[in-house]
Amino acid sequence: MAIVESTVTVLAACAVIGSLAVGLAVPGAWLIARNRRARSGLFALLASLLALPLLLPSYLAYAGYSIIRSPGTWLGDTLAKLPTDLNVAANKATAGFGLALWLYPLASVPLIVGFSKISQESIDALKLAGAGRLTITRHILAMSRGALLAAFGLVCIVLLGSAVPLHLAQVGTPAIDAWTKLSLGQTVSAHLAITPLLAVAGLIAGGLW
Repeated sequence: MAIVESTVTVLAACAVIGSLAVGLAVPGAWLIARNRRARSGLFALLASLLALPLLLPSYLAYAGYSIIRSPGTWLGDTLAKLPTDLNVAANKATAGFGLALWLYPLASVPLIVGFSKISQESIDALKLAGAGRLTITRHILAMSRGALLAAFGLVCIVLLGSAVPLHLAQVGTPAIDAWTKLSLGQTVSAHLAITPLLAVAGLIAGGLW
């Protein structure tokens, strides 16, 4: 039962964080895709800035949040007056947002490829037909469904591994469960704890392939 509960928890976290990471990646990926034929220096600069978060530790945002909410700070004193459940929820939300900030450059890769396939002529045709920005955006996202799903799946595969911020936020994950069982010498139980996630990761990887 614990295996199922922790697996469901991680899958739910993957769905939320993956969606957030893809949402964060869309603007930068679109900018790079539309400027791919510009001067190589500009393209390299945009790509470098987009990839920058991947060079930083995955737990950096969560660690920074932990500092500003430490006892004696305004935020820390405010949170201390709140119910415990709200504090726990804030920790989990910050861990999730930190992971999304770290992983959105990875989501940008399939998005850049997908957006690059959208011709300027099709966008101009929508404008000539009197379509507004919202309608054009909706059509672009519809034409990029495959890229959006690939970006979401790519982020989820990484999250199914060791998501350090989730561990720091004390979110029960199969990885933690497996490490605990291994430390107790329960090798078979440890393998059983991680099997459901390996199966899900295999299905996602097969879909991306």
